[in-house]
Amino acid sequence: MATTTAPTPIDYNRDTRWSQDNLQTCRTRRYADATIAKHLSILEGVAKVHDGVLPPYKWLNENGYFASYEVMTKFPQAFAHIKTSKDKKYEIYQAQQKTKADGAPQILPPANFRTLAEYNISGAYFNPTELKIEAGLSEGEWMAIGRTLATLEQSVKWWVGDLILYGEHTYGKTATYDLAQQATGYSRGLLYECARIAKRFPPERRKEALTVFHHTSVASLPPATADKLLGEAVELGLTGRQIRDLGQEECGKKKSRFDHKTVHVKLWAETHAKLLARAGGHNLGWFIGQIVEEYLVGKPVERHTNGKRTEEWKEAVREA
Repeated sequence: MATTTAPTPIDYNRDTRWSQDNLQTCRTRRYADATIAKHLSILEGVAKVHDGVLPPYKWLNENGYFASYEVMTKFPQAFAHIKTSKDKKYEIYQAQQKTKADGAPQILPPANFRTLAEYNISGAYFNPTELKIEAGLSEGEWMAIGRTLATLEQSVKWWVGDLILYGEHTYGKTATYDLAQQATGYSRGLLYECARIAKRFPPERRKEALTVFHHTSVASLPPATADKLLGEAVELGLTGRQIRDLGQEECGKKKSRFDHKTVHVKLWAETHAKLLARAGGHNLGWFIGQIVEEYLVGKPVERHTNGKRTEEWKEAVREA
């Protein structure tokens, strides 16, 4: 394991990073304050000997810092001041954005076609419910199996989308989705989503090095902007969420002040039945959300004649 010189332990009373709220959060979890401080000191030392940047997870795991990394993921507010390798990549991206002249987006050509037989890997055999691996494989051979599984998992979504597009053109939309549900067992919603993203990104615009989620994240952006961001994601290792946020900034889209959040609520069966009856045919989640808003404001919801909430009502909920 790599050795580092750990910094001076944290003084909770003088270090502003450890607010009372943070300490209270720590106490409600399994880790004691001293444990978190220990791992914080370790990762600060690691970053110090790596030019102020914390190495990626793979390096930390291979060099015995997995426990410290796990604590960092559970308490990011305590480790926020440590620059990570992802932060460094993002800074490089921002610097390139400032100096790069506008030009035509680089579109990678589609990969060469392969047969499914080419995905067979020596030492691995599978059936619908099991992957059987021969004994004695090296770490490299074992990792090659993992890469193939990940490639197949991502490729299937493109393949299903192309399957649906072919069906729509050949058999018609209704027949295609009816038959595809029987053939794949997928829900109609999932089939629609696969077809939507496959139609939005024809093969010549798809990036083999990226996930389908990367493409979905920029699907609503103009094609030139989406292609440019996907190319930069390949070059800099940006996540789907990063390029989505960057695309929204570039296109001038602002986040709504009244964003929706999904909350999962457990109800007794009797409570669920009563709420469902009182919802009058409306979606139960929508109905419960309205009840919560009326509880916060203290009066019935105000709506326009078209059924939409008034701006005055939205403001009242914000200030409640």
